[in-house]
Amino acid sequence: MQSINEQRQQGGQQRDWDKVRTQTDMPIITIITSTYNVARDLHWTINSINNQTYPNVQWIVADGASDDGTVELLKQHSDVIDYWFSEPDTGIYDAWNKALQHVKGDWVQFIGAGDELYETNTLEKVASYLKDAYPKYELVYGQVMHISEKGRKELYVSGESWERYQGKWEGNRPRLPPHPAIFHNKNMFIKQQFDTGFKIVSDSHFLLQNLDKSFLYVPFIINLMPLGGISATISGIIASYEELNDAVKKLSIKIPLSIKVKGYMRYQVSKQGVKLLSEERYVRLLDFVKGLRGKPKAFTEN
Repeated sequence: MQSINEQRQQGGQQRDWDKVRTQTDMPIITIITSTYNVARDLHWTINSINNQTYPNVQWIVADGASDDGTVELLKQHSDVIDYWFSEPDTGIYDAWNKALQHVKGDWVQFIGAGDELYETNTLEKVASYLKDAYPKYELVYGQVMHISEKGRKELYVSGESWERYQGKWEGNRPRLPPHPAIFHNKNMFIKQQFDTGFKIVSDSHFLLQNLDKSFLYVPFIINLMPLGGISATISGIIASYEELNDAVKKLSIKIPLSIKVKGYMRYQVSKQGVKLLSEERYVRLLDFVKGLRGKPKAFTEN
């Protein structure tokens, strides 16, 4: 039986980043993307990163042994990807942790396959903030434009000033900035990586351990993120609630009673709604109610 290392395929341009550092005082930004059978959507991300005006970008792709043509795409675009590898993993956070071993940048961003940086000069704009952010700030973030999965229609923007997150709750955890729009200083990963015991909320668990730090907010959209994936399904939201309960308990975060009761009621209503109506009918009902309230659909927008 082959070992994991023997199963690994790999490639990429692998620039000499030590040499780059001697030629500029601007930060190197590492982008990490985990992939698994995403050949249909990955081209959006490839084109977006390829079109960036900022030159100091290291893109690492951690693929989980895809068999749908994703690996062939990675090979074709090795001029855009600094380093890619493909081998079995246990999920997105295992893939991220593996990718972190190859980081050469000063700041690290995690985006999904199918995500796009909002403008061609997005990283150039962000870099001007990152240049002098550390050591005062280890986390710098902006906004995310959420778009529909199929039609890529712009739906709504998330992300606002750090002050507006203070003391606020979202479900059963303290409110956090949108993770794809966050740039983490590389030094954070010396002592801390993603807990692979969580399959859905390890990014939240990671950030919850750093709430004592100040987050620097940059007031513009960083990337486009399609609705989809497990976090955009009712079953995923139910599973996220259960994992987050474990995460906040593990971190000894005390949930206010009113928040705890409200979250538990929503959790039970969702579970019973799916049980009675089926998930497909229940999300249609939820989006119908959202429409009546003048809010964008969360599950059924094309």
